[in-house]
Amino acid sequence: NDGNRCVGLAVLQPGLFKYMYLSDLKVSREYRGRHIGRRLMQKSKEIAVQNGYCGLYTQGQDNNPGACLFYLNIPADWIQMFIVIPNRKGKRMQ
Repeated sequence: NDGNRCVGLAVLQPGLFKYMYLSDLKVSREYRGRHIGRRLMQKSKEIAVQNGYCGLYTQGQDNNPGACLFYLNIPADWIQMFIVIPNRKGKRMQ
């Protein structure tokens, strides 16, 4: 939060088995590179554990390499499973 402006968000949902699902993670373009995404991931992991989960899982699309690289560089104890989903239309998602 930058004053009254939301600069990032993480959306968590009840997940499968022992892991909470991180359904969305966004950081405003002008705030990227400031470790906001990492802080959101860390807080998401804390929330998952507080709610009785062992950790997080999420997915990304193969046409968003920046997001895929971000998740692959997150410490292994923060996210237990990352799935890459092929984008069959070949278009970059926004």
